[in-house]
Amino acid sequence: MTYTKEELEQTIGELDKEQAWNHAIELPYGVWTVTREQTSYGKNLVKWERIRRYLEQIDLKRKRVLDVGCGEGFFSVQMSKAGAREVVACDISQPRIRKARFVLEALGIGNVRLEQVDIYSSKFRNLGHFDFALCLGFLHRVPNPYGVVETLASMADMILFEWKACPYGSRNRPLMMYDGRLSISDDPYSKAYFRPSIGCVVAMLEDQGFSHHFIVDDPRQHRAILISANAEHPLFDGQTITSNRSRLTQLYQYSRLYAASIRDVLRGRL
Repeated sequence: MTYTKEELEQTIGELDKEQAWNHAIELPYGVWTVTREQTSYGKNLVKWERIRRYLEQIDLKRKRVLDVGCGEGFFSVQMSKAGAREVVACDISQPRIRKARFVLEALGIGNVRLEQVDIYSSKFRNLGHFDFALCLGFLHRVPNPYGVVETLASMADMILFEWKACPYGSRNRPLMMYDGRLSISDDPYSKAYFRPSIGCVVAMLEDQGFSHHFIVDDPRQHRAILISANAEHPLFDGQTITSNRSRLTQLYQYSRLYAASIRDVLRGRL
């Protein structure tokens, strides 16, 4: 469908009234869904700059790709531009799917299939098998993260997770903390449930036969990137990226936990 500039701006405004836009997406005529000025690690343009270098190494040409929690479609568009044969973009929210459909129509992208579906449903599991799955900003927003990992591991050969991680767990320290916050008041699906640590998600994946992991651990906002697969890939030659600041932060956090445990022992609580 071809839109004029005025039609794009009008539709963006109408969709924004139903639910505020989250993804900053550039449409024809230089029209943006929301401002492109972003600083938060959770925002789509910042997140894209963090993951794009790794996706380029994976090579999505002619691959079947799953975008879990696709939101308004920004990352599905990027997967299509990267050469994916087909992108299946899923979200449980009807307003998000409506916005994603508008974005795809405005950009003239035809190889992205939208599905409004619950990830725990049989309909989701019947979508078939994928070469690659993208799971961004999603894992900390589900009440059963193990169920999500188990399902995705059965449906895809390689998965890229990005999520708000528990700051106290490294690869060898599988921890999870409860968050329990609603970050966007008008969006019932924005509730944060658990923050599994990197080690926790790695342990879940290895339970499903995923033995290869590439970790990007950046402590600034505790948002981790984990790429895992059930087979070898050149990407895994690099294995793990952990910043020096992250190591120091973890040591400091572990020392605080250890000191708190000692205090509890002395007070007779353990």
